[in-house]
Amino acid sequence: MDKEIFPGLFTDGSGRHAFVEPGIQTMTLRPQKGRNLSEIRSLELPETLESFAGIEQFLGLRVIRYSGTSEIFSFEEPIRWLGRDTGDLFAFSARLATNLIPFRPVPPTLCAVIAPNMRPIQAGAGWKHLMAAMEEQVKAAEDAGGLRQDASRECVILCRSYTIFKHLQWCFSLGRALSTERYSAEAEDGYGKEPVFTPEEQLSLLLASVQGHIYEEFSGVVGDRRVGLMRDPQDFADERKRVISWRDNEQFRHQMLELLEDGLVTAKNYPTLLDMLTRRRMTAATALAIRFGSRHPELRAQPSEEGFFL
Repeated sequence: MDKEIFPGLFTDGSGRHAFVEPGIQTMTLRPQKGRNLSEIRSLELPETLESFAGIEQFLGLRVIRYSGTSEIFSFEEPIRWLGRDTGDLFAFSARLATNLIPFRPVPPTLCAVIAPNMRPIQAGAGWKHLMAAMEEQVKAAEDAGGLRQDASRECVILCRSYTIFKHLQWCFSLGRALSTERYSAEAEDGYGKEPVFTPEEQLSLLLASVQGHIYEEFSGVVGDRRVGLMRDPQDFADERKRVISWRDNEQFRHQMLELLEDGLVTAKNYPTLLDMLTRRRMTAATALAIRFGSRHPELRAQPSEEGFFL
């Protein structure tokens, strides 16, 4: 039975899935004592919604689904403001330190934003300017011989901020890869020439996240968790693949089942999941995945000629 936890915001009987009532145009969630949103794993937003504030309060959220076209999270204007005067490293760092790092825009557990009709965050002019400036600073730190995160205040701020923005980008990119619904031409254009994560890369990102390997692990410009590994989607996916634990135990099966129940394993990557499990001779996990698939025929849907699922 659905339960209203905030005017217009409901959870289903499991308490893991939330949705905003259709017809609502704006919603602002302010911190409130006694309200616990940490059990919610997926959030569905209607196409009528034009603005949603407070997404960072869903501390366990993994996926957002949105069918509308609006820039509902209102990221564009703050990004333009943060990207002013990027030539002054001290002033730039101060803005990031006081306005971005203490107020993370999304929860660290978020994996994907599936929004087939919305232009992604990386499509904005402000985003491109800001990321170009941050890339320049990261490259300078790398060229300086691997200045460590703890060697200077500016490098700490730079690495943490870069991680936050790449997290946002890859959430939109992974959502695009996971979606079994065709993206609109305008939304697709926002991704430019960015490659689409393959099914194995999708599962690597998802499994690493559900096993606790979140974006904050990338915290310096040298070492195995250097922020430069987040620059390229394939490099990032390869790094995530290396940290996954593939032990066929109760903990792994629980983690995999959470991804299945949250709808993050789709018809696009379900066959690949079975293949990855069988190649590793994970018989119990394979059996669990097959049983789940037998109850959810949408996971066995066949692609159309255009590559989307019917």
